[in-house]
Amino acid sequence: MLRPFVLKSVLKYETEFSKLAYYSNSLVTSEEDHCRQFQQGLQDDIRNLLVPLDILEYGMLVERARLVEIDQEKSQKR
Repeated sequence: MLRPFVLKSVLKYETEFSKLAYYSNSLVTSEEDHCRQFQQGLQDDIRNLLVPLDILEYGMLVERARLVEIDQEKSQKR
């Protein structure tokens, strides 16, 4: 499981996750499993907002995670 020691952007994490998932097809057998594994590696503040939504489509999950990240970045600049 990818748990970043250094905070990574969602897009960087997604790129890394996808590369590793390619080699571990036997561990991630369904899109739902793929989503769950991806969520586990997200930063806590992003993951906590996404888990209750129960998004089971990987592309949608990545997009929503990115939107949360953008919103958080905007909030910090205020």
